[in-house]
Amino acid sequence: MCGIAGFATTGAGVSPETLHAMRQTLTHRGPDEAGTLYDGAAGIAMRRLRIIDLAGGRQPIANEDESVWVVCNGEIYNYVELRAGLESRGHRFRTKSDTEVLVHLYEEKGEDFLAETNGMFALAIWDRPRRRMLLARDRMGEKPLYYRHEADGRLLFGSEVKAIRAAIPSDPGVDEEALHHYLTLQYAPGDLTLTKGVRKVLPGEILAWEEGGIRRRRYWDLEMKASFQGTRREAEEEFRRLLKDACRIRLRSDVPLGLFLSGGVDSSGIVAAVRSIHEGPIQTFSVSFTESSFSEAKWAAAVARQYGTEHHEIPVTPEVLADLPRMVASLDDPLADVSTVPTWYLSRETRRHVTVALSGDGGDELFAGYHTYVADRIARALSNPLGRALRGAASLFIRSLPVSDKKIAFEFKARRFLKGAGLPRLLRHAYWMGAFDEEEKRALYGGAARPYDTAAFLESLAPAGRAEGFLSRTMLLDHKGYLPDDILAKVDRMSMSHALEVRIPYLDPRIVKFASSLPPRWKLRGFEKKSFMKSAFKDWLPSSIRHRKKQGFSIPIGPWFKGPLKGLLEDALSEKSIRDAGLLDPAPIRRLVAEHLASRANHGYLLWNLLTLHLWRAAAKPWPGRAS
Repeated sequence: MCGIAGFATTGAGVSPETLHAMRQTLTHRGPDEAGTLYDGAAGIAMRRLRIIDLAGGRQPIANEDESVWVVCNGEIYNYVELRAGLESRGHRFRTKSDTEVLVHLYEEKGEDFLAETNGMFALAIWDRPRRRMLLARDRMGEKPLYYRHEADGRLLFGSEVKAIRAAIPSDPGVDEEALHHYLTLQYAPGDLTLTKGVRKVLPGEILAWEEGGIRRRRYWDLEMKASFQGTRREAEEEFRRLLKDACRIRLRSDVPLGLFLSGGVDSSGIVAAVRSIHEGPIQTFSVSFTESSFSEAKWAAAVARQYGTEHHEIPVTPEVLADLPRMVASLDDPLADVSTVPTWYLSRETRRHVTVALSGDGGDELFAGYHTYVADRIARALSNPLGRALRGAASLFIRSLPVSDKKIAFEFKARRFLKGAGLPRLLRHAYWMGAFDEEEKRALYGGAARPYDTAAFLESLAPAGRAEGFLSRTMLLDHKGYLPDDILAKVDRMSMSHALEVRIPYLDPRIVKFASSLPPRWKLRGFEKKSFMKSAFKDWLPSSIRHRKKQGFSIPIGPWFKGPLKGLLEDALSEKSIRDAGLLDPAPIRRLVAEHLASRANHGYLLWNLLTLHLWRAAAKPWPGRAS
């Protein structure tokens, strides 16, 4: 695990001092050691967090004749098996590192070298003889990789945008299309970032730079079509087998390892799977809140008792949010998911005990765990004339209800549902999980329209031909957008800000392929979310865990904005601050703040979106770049 950075150019290269500066912006990701290969017109660098082969394994790593060099952020979980095959074919290894298999695979297979890998990674390979720089990212997007391809052909890249910022002399400004989509989705989707000119390497993508030009291609892409041949019971057995093996190879570590445990079915299933293959001590970690509707601590404690883990409970209170500006800076690109806050503290406290943690993320996207999947079925039932009339009557009733700050308040969910029910289907799914609609965004722009279409962008992310049925297409959209650009981005940034490696068994490529082959009706049965997973875990988890109401991982941001965070909110979203940022019109934002503070509406999530954006912009404006 580490942070990587580098460049390639046909002209004047980046100076050694600038490459060093790029590398040093990533020290938090890899505090243990640093390494650099400077080759004049190209360079690769890394900061390392030692996980496997502590004494060796220093990067960059080369093949036998040093014609191919690699830096890799992440882990190749099946490196033991890959190495055995490579050695049998005559390759010689210098280290015991998982990263070293990559240069030998590249020697054999060229740009097809990732086909057999099972891992989470973002990597760069410098092929000296061909003067070729390859960038690649894991299939699901667990590890980030950004790049900037300039007009003169120069390529800059890094694990975080700040590494690229260190090599350019001035602030390039905000990407308006990314901002437009961020305001609805709460993240920049696809290859977009809010920093103009900086793009993401996509999950499952290879980017090749040669002679100043780049070409991008997918080495893997997801398809969600029911093709499983067998009974449901056979499928459940196969799922349990795959999950245990995914956990087995993710337990490979030369440093202490623990498990995140929320008390939900996903993370509890990971604890059960690990306990079935591991007899030694297990440490588990969860967060708690004083607000009962937000806390899952009692459920996590129950699972910890069942499986005999050494459990750590971490309280999160509004007082700790003095760290909020640092959290936003750690995000690198704005991400308005309030669960970044508990993830930050969970990661910080977990790192005090272990260096690696297993997480239960991915289960909702694989097995239909979100409320929005059910909401879509309800919205379709109300799409006829009678249903639209009922929606109108319900809207009048909902407006009469008092505003609630509870996490799962009926009033809040009903308002959100009714407002989004008439939108195009993919857009409404994203809106229900997001923030502003198109009309609200126009108001934020001062009434002016922008030439961007969030609905069309979502359609391009999840083409109808790659999914069978609308439920599968919606889940495909979450795999292409919400999962890599929100959930996985959050986990990576918050954990790596504390030099904690997080591994996600559900995103093992074998499990992803398997889950994508299951009939959608097994996943969402009527209104029962994650039906297949709950049934598969019936011998592992009690009914009270499998069938309890989903809470999600959040914070009581609504009441906190009216209490301990009121001063921060009013300062960050003051008229002067908004005008100084130069992105949006102050008037509608000040109206949202006033309505929320007066309890006339619960705008907590909308205000968090805007607060995150403006804290990010304030931190980004003092540009730390340097001339090359």
